[in-house]
Amino acid sequence: TTEIYTLSLHDALPIYLFPDSNDDNPTVLAQNDSIAYSGSNINGEGFVLSPPEAREMTVSDPSCSSRLKPYLSGDELNEMVRLEPPRYVIDFGDDDFSVLQAHPTLLRHLSATVKLQRQTSAEARLRERWWIHSRPARELYSRAGEVDRLLASSRVSKHLIFSFVPTNWVFSDSLTLFLSDRYSLFAILQSRVHNIWAHAFGTALEDRPRYVPEDCFETFPLPLNWNANAALDEVGEEYYRLRTQVMDKFGEGLTEIYNRFHTPPPEQTDTDIVTLRELHAKMDQAVLDA
Repeated sequence: TTEIYTLSLHDALPIYLFPDSNDDNPTVLAQNDSIAYSGSNINGEGFVLSPPEAREMTVSDPSCSSRLKPYLSGDELNEMVRLEPPRYVIDFGDDDFSVLQAHPTLLRHLSATVKLQRQTSAEARLRERWWIHSRPARELYSRAGEVDRLLASSRVSKHLIFSFVPTNWVFSDSLTLFLSDRYSLFAILQSRVHNIWAHAFGTALEDRPRYVPEDCFETFPLPLNWNANAALDEVGEEYYRLRTQVMDKFGEGLTEIYNRFHTPPPEQTDTDIVTLRELHAKMDQAVLDA
């Protein structure tokens, strides 16, 4: 098992799940449609507030709270130890300017930041409706209520990592969101089976792999009836809960935990990390069985 974990995935040849050799790129699969979504491109730094800034704004004007939502980026997902809002974002959806005028504190803030930034934009819609996010991922947020939580992954990351997040947050387009609250899908996507596939068909940014949902997920053959597979649910939940406990133990985010995970003995022999490796192998086997 240790030797497997020290192998470089960049050395792996593309793996095709065909009975015979095939030189064609895998096609998009109908069963994977409407599961993976990109987050929002807000296009304006002034939309984003730190927690202290958000608190100060809501104290001075309580009406602001209805327009402030937790905001999460890919790097923040991988770095946070506990699932707490790292930042907030001002969100007026598709509302008209008259709605913004009813919130004078936010109007002043966005006028002094986002409006000034967008005055030089080549796109008329960004100049004219400067209080609206550029690409707000409407379908994602309209469907998020169908599940109890979303599965998220950073598009560019040293390690391919998946984690559950609340449905009522706003997500940066540096994240891919999956419309599922099942541990079975977590087990599949976090498995080495999907990891190798994603490395084979994804791209790269500098020295970090880049997850492209159209190539890495929409083409990936999911097991039949994956969303009703009790074995996958069970091992996925067991692995996820232990990983959360390990994060709490070390006070580290996902990137640091997987740095430990991929550091072989004798440098890394912590018993919980060893157990996490064993559970990962068990999860891989369950995915292969499925």
